[in-house]
Amino acid sequence: MQSSEQLLALYHLDRRLDFIARRLAEIPAAQRALAADDAARAARQRERAQAAAELAEALRRLERESAQLAAERSRLQAQQRAVTDMQALAASEHQLARSAERIAGVESSILVKLEAQEIHERELALRAEREGEQGRAAAAERAALAAEAAECGAERDRSLAEREALLAALPAADARLYRRVSGSHGHRSLVGLRGAGCGGCGAALPPQELVELRKEGRVLICQGCGRLVLRVEGEA
Repeated sequence: MQSSEQLLALYHLDRRLDFIARRLAEIPAAQRALAADDAARAARQRERAQAAAELAEALRRLERESAQLAAERSRLQAQQRAVTDMQALAASEHQLARSAERIAGVESSILVKLEAQEIHERELALRAEREGEQGRAAAAERAALAAEAAECGAERDRSLAEREALLAALPAADARLYRRVSGSHGHRSLVGLRGAGCGGCGAALPPQELVELRKEGRVLICQGCGRLVLRVEGEA
């Protein structure tokens, strides 16, 4: 096979198609990573919302307990006013003292929970702002990836059509050989000479074939990998 403008154009076109194919394979992985980040962010938000709900419920329970203890204290105070026996009065005062201790303990717990709730709400606001920014950045990146995928797909279709036109311009035997090699090596069927070897697998080419390739513009079949090796100006 003799090198030609069509083969050189095919070489450069295949390199472009190879890049497009690799990028189209990378984009779904990037999209999956974004989706995983979104899912992790949503899970963290659910966990924080659950923690906030549990904290609020604990505070409500303490407030109900405080109200019940206050009512109990009022009842004990009313009973004490009717007590005339000293022994009964001492017992009543003991009950009131215990009630006061319990109320103080509950009120202390309420203060602790209120402080924890305030801290949690501040953290929620900060994280919501930060994750909102992350979510907007992720949405922009998803849109950019989708646009790039569409652009790459369109470029691939144009390049494939251009490749078919180039193949149609080749001698039929050369086009058949290219298609046969392409069946095994895809967009890396045509490779440039690298030093004294194949630019695909690195296998050394026989000296006589090197002369034919360099001086006569021949296109050789690499005995190592089966690719078509040609001389590309600036790469040999």
